Amino acid sequence: MPRNSRGREIYPISYRELYVQNVEDISPCMRRITLSGEQLQEHKHDGISVPALLSNGFDDDVRLIFPDPETGERPHPIAQKDGNLLWPEAVKNLFRTYTVRHFDAANQRLAIDFARHGEGLAENWSQNARIGDAIFVAGPKSCAQLPTHTDWLFLAGDETALPAIGRCVESLPCGHPAIAVIEVPTSADIQSLDISDSVQVHWAVRERGEDFVEKTRALFEATSPSLLPDGEGYVWAAGEASRLKPLRRLFKASGITPEHQEITGYWRRTNPKHGKGNASSSSNSVLHNIHDLAELNSAFALRTAVRLGLFQEIDAGANTVPALAVAAELHEEALGRFVRYLAALQLVEISGDALTLTAMGMELADPDSNAVRWLSGPAHLEAMALMRLEHSLRTGESAPQGEKGLPWSEYVSRDPQLVAERFEQKNVSAGWTAPSAAKALQQYLDETARVLIIGQGGAVYADEILRRWEHAQSRIISDASSEAVLQEIAVTSRARCETNGEGSGFYPTEVDYVWATDVVFIDPWGVFGSEEVAHQLNRAISKDTFRRVYIFTEVIDTVGGDEHSYEEDMVRLSMFGTKIPTQEDINAAVADNGAFIASTTAVGWGKRLFVLEAEAKS
Repeated sequence: MPRNSRGREIYPISYRELYVQNVEDISPCMRRITLSGEQLQEHKHDGISVPALLSNGFDDDVRLIFPDPETGERPHPIAQKDGNLLWPEAVKNLFRTYTVRHFDAANQRLAIDFARHGEGLAENWSQNARIGDAIFVAGPKSCAQLPTHTDWLFLAGDETALPAIGRCVESLPCGHPAIAVIEVPTSADIQSLDISDSVQVHWAVRERGEDFVEKTRALFEATSPSLLPDGEGYVWAAGEASRLKPLRRLFKASGITPEHQEITGYWRRTNPKHGKGNASSSSNSVLHNIHDLAELNSAFALRTAVRLGLFQEIDAGANTVPALAVAAELHEEALGRFVRYLAALQLVEISGDALTLTAMGMELADPDSNAVRWLSGPAHLEAMALMRLEHSLRTGESAPQGEKGLPWSEYVSRDPQLVAERFEQKNVSAGWTAPSAAKALQQYLDETARVLIIGQGGAVYADEILRRWEHAQSRIISDASSEAVLQEIAVTSRARCETNGEGSGFYPTEVDYVWATDVVFIDPWGVFGSEEVAHQLNRAISKDTFRRVYIFTEVIDTVGGDEHSYEEDMVRLSMFGTKIPTQEDINAAVADNGAFIASTTAVGWGKRLFVLEAEAKS
């Protein structure tokens, strides 16, 4: 799956306390609350430096952490020195994600638009907000560039997408063609937007029976070519998740390339019978519930249901046990018993003979959901790795994995699709570090750099480097095919990028090292054992030529660290025989090769950049 073509900057995840400066009703369905405060600027909190808030992207989002509606308490996340936040349990159900409608850095004002739905945590707070009220705000953690790199832009969504669409069309350079389709509840909710003549806005009013999906379809399927501009387009759509499915098919059929498509479910309609379920229900709380279920007994049931595609089949119309058994090719009586269990877990609802999906079930019916990806494919195998941890604790080596008890190498050789899914998974993860990594390298690389990149997600790092240095070249050492690797590279940069062939692994040749002026290792302890890491560093660190070597990696604390990092370290041990390195591991590998760490920089969220140089000859 190609990377999205919008460039993106990644920032440390910070939280700050802000105060309500102004409350304004923009329309009957939209209330704008402007926040301000000294913590919008660079400051220190509990000994940790907090950078000034940045928001340059039209769809930047922040997490608003509301007071507990019952107790009035105001818990908040805990800042970490590595650019990350810890989210205590007391906070997890008190935040909601909102788009930044406007940010005025000069006057230190941050505006958030709240679409009204009638009830809910955010709705109640916004309706009762008064000047001076305090609220914790986390983010933005990233900003994506304005999509003006194609010939024209198309945006569509319901009122929850209106803040992002409004900010986008008001930010476009004069003359850039754009079309926006925005759905609002009533005619009174149509907003006046400050746009140029090159932007067309089509309003879909629900009280008149209009629909943003149908209006979009009419524009794309009309026989008249004048309805859409000529050239290459970029499409962006957001809103209620289930309504976006037809747009995915529509944009695909229109010929718009995947890297120029961005479709995001901002919220999901839920069943009112489930207590808090209405349009204002948080998709975050849905995801947290899914993660809570993914433990031991419920984990097996949840992962099995996802891998069998049961939620997708119910969503597609197989809404009785017999129909579902036929669609999924399962034993009917056994499935009926399993469905009862899924209903007890509040993943499905049984009414007579009919099956319907709950909010969590609807999330799991979306094949593009991050939750589905996390519960299936290679992520599923990694999550199950600790079941065979005893073998690794006895031997210090990787253990047979999965239901079949096979080494990972066996899974790889038997299932090319699994390899492709893991490649995509690692690229998605790399997308949240690579922009910061490339930015951190700016002081070291020059325009003629030849950068050898070794490790998982290497294509994403290469893409970010080649975007920033117009004449640099890259060679990627990967276990994926050349075709898959190059698909992650922007078309304009591919001529400056090479790969090591058809999935031949992470082992460079001497020719590769001789070719390079700079060598980048991405999480080397994640793909190599400690001895092999030392061996590859020895090959890379040149005693005779000036060549810098860089390591991007997480560093695990020996005590008192994050439990998720320790869990990932155990997964690596059990599944691959690898690790997350400690600082001592890194120091030892570098010193053993006659080199030293010239600098260390925090990068992205929880990663570090180590710049290595060879010791001078005596």
